[in-house]
Order: sequence, then structure tokens, then C-alpha cells
Amino acid sequence: MIMGTEEKLKHWQTYIEELFDDQRQLSCDNFPEETGPEISKEEVMQAVKSLKNSKAPGPDELPVDILKLIDEDRVHLLVDLFNKIYENSIIPEELLRSTFVPHPKKAHAKQCNDHRTISLMSHTLQIFLKIIHNRIYRKLEEDIGQFEFLEGCGTCEVLFAFNSLTQRCLDVN
Repeated sequence: MIMGTEEKLKHWQTYIEELFDDQRQLSCDNFPEETGPEISKEEVMQAVKSLKNSKAPGPDELPVDILKLIDEDRVHLLVDLFNKIYENSIIPEELLRSTFVPHPKKAHAKQCNDHRTISLMSHTLQIFLKIIHNRIYRKLEEDIGQFEFLEGCGTCEVLFAFNSLTQRCLDVN
């Protein structure tokens, strides 16, 4: 049984490192070098507004409420940072740090795997990721062959459209 605080922290660190260890080799050879337009002030302001209030801050200890106070005159600081990240494909280490908080799945949980590990990440990184997510989502919406995994689009809608077109062709002919 682990008794000391330092031993407990070390045990949790080992558990989380093993839990999130990913040995896969990533290959970007199959993806075309495609860059989009620079990130705009409007995209940043929209992403900031979409963040939920009163969420726990990440390791940078910057709360959402403070980020939501950014006005049009100062948003350029975030826009410049995000465009630099977008252009270089390098996210600063400070933004990649997360704080893991164990939350018991059941009462009297004693083992690490009896807990959910909640990751508290930087809200600044969340804004950047939200912008990228929105861009990817818009790109998928443009692809008319994509019928799954989009809000309001599923196979039922495709089958309905197909049946409607088939019926219309039969009616015309």
C-alpha cells in the first residue's frame, strides 16, 4: 500500500503515462500540403464566445471568464499567436501541458483504474482547437459525399433523398 504523498503522486504519474502511452507511428505522407486562409479575428471571437463559463482552468491558470473579456482591440494578440502556430505547425509546450484530476467512478475507490482521469487543458489551446475543428467541419459540409458524422446528416436523410429522386424520375417518365 502506498502511504506518502510523493509516492502517491509518482504512482498516479506512472498510471497516467501508461494510460496515454501511444506507440503508433504517425505518417503524414498521404495528406496533401494544404494550407487554409489565415485565422481571422472573427473566428477567434466566435471560438471565445462558444466556451462555457466557470470551467476549471488548465495549468496556465487562465480562466475562461478572463478570456471572454478580450475585446476587438486586443484580440489580435490571440490571432497572431494562432496564425504563428497554424503556419509553423508547432504548438508551444506551455499550451500542451495538462493537469490530470482523478474523479472516482464509485464510492471508496482505491485503485487508479477505479477513477476517471479528467484532463484540464489550457483554454487558449481550446480556442485554437475549436477554430481548427470548425474549419474541418465546414470542409466536411462542403463535401456532398459525406453523409455520416455530420449534424443533421445521416443515412436516413440520404435514403429519403434517393427515394424522392427515384419517385420523381418515375413520375416524369
